[in-house]
Amino acid sequence: PGGVFFWGGPLSGLFPVWAAAAEVRRNFAKCEVIYYVSASYAEAHTHAQHELVEYYGVSAEPDSLEMATVLLESARNVATISAACERIQEDVLGIIKTNLIAEHILEIEHQYMYHLVK
Repeated sequence: PGGVFFWGGPLSGLFPVWAAAAEVRRNFAKCEVIYYVSASYAEAHTHAQHELVEYYGVSAEPDSLEMATVLLESARNVATISAACERIQEDVLGIIKTNLIAEHILEIEHQYMYHLVK
């Protein structure tokens, strides 16, 4: 019979390695998405807390019990999500941040080349 035969053939030992590598990539991608969403959520809530007081408040502090309740709930959500971000393994977090910086540098270079050619 022709073709590549995985099960029992000469390449059968590669399948578990390939499957494990694919699983690691999926888990990393999942951690990366969770980190980006969580960090963005915390940043947006922190920004919104300040904007809420500035827009609706008379002073730099909450003017009503309702506003204080909303701000406290938001602060608790930020604390919870920040704690979840801290539980991401340090080496995974380092890779995520390195990827983010690399993507940013590539975007800067892309814009530079675009304006150079233009």
